[in-house]
Amino acid sequence: MKLKDYAGKLAELENSFVEYANRFLTAEPLFNRNIILKREHSLRVRRECTEIVKSLDISEHDRFIAEVAGLFHDVGRFEQYTRHRTFVDLKSEDHGQLGIAVLKKMNFLDGFDATDAGHILTAISCHNRRAIPEEVSGRELLMSKVVRDADKLDIMHIMIDYFRHPETNDTVTLDLEDSPVISEPIIRSVSRRESVSMRDLRTVTDFKIAQLGWVYDLNFPRSFQIYLERGYHYELLKHLPENPEISKLFEIIDSYILDKAEE
Repeated sequence: MKLKDYAGKLAELENSFVEYANRFLTAEPLFNRNIILKREHSLRVRRECTEIVKSLDISEHDRFIAEVAGLFHDVGRFEQYTRHRTFVDLKSEDHGQLGIAVLKKMNFLDGFDATDAGHILTAISCHNRRAIPEEVSGRELLMSKVVRDADKLDIMHIMIDYFRHPETNDTVTLDLEDSPVISEPIIRSVSRRESVSMRDLRTVTDFKIAQLGWVYDLNFPRSFQIYLERGYHYELLKHLPENPEISKLFEIIDSYILDKAEE
């Protein structure tokens, strides 16, 4: 497949994805807002994947596969929200696994060979886990890392925009309590450079701190560069309580990002 063929196929898949997502739109504006939120998020994640893979020494074919995985990473969200009216997996079902079922049901990966399809499904399965399982390796590990980075970069975009222009939409803040309180397990995990467990989140402030800690789960220098260029952590700091504990955390994270962006 030539480069222009990859571009044509990707455009075709994007059209199919949008048509699928639009099937969930209703006459209810508030419901539609969240369907559109995930539709547009998915399209942007695909573009974030494009930006990341351009920096990697991989084939055009592998870049294409990573972009397809990024496009479909949240395809399970539409069924999830329709069934449960929430995007919180712990209150509904694993949207990564649901996405795999949707891809198979809708035959979105028809025409892909078994290896490529398997790597796309693995990346989708891994994108929302606390960590990538140890058994994932090689090419599918690369795909999984690209999608996870791209997803986090765009979620930061969504959250910063939300905090700048606050509105009532509990789905964006995971139905968490809007409180300045920070739970101790959150501070402990981020201080140790560990991923935060979604089960430990209690407040919106917890979620903000957890997002600062996402930098420890980024994988590629270009991801750190994008994060730094957009000043995500500086913007997020504006929406956090002013106290010495958060200031100390921020200094550690800022130094970490600067180092990684220069690698």
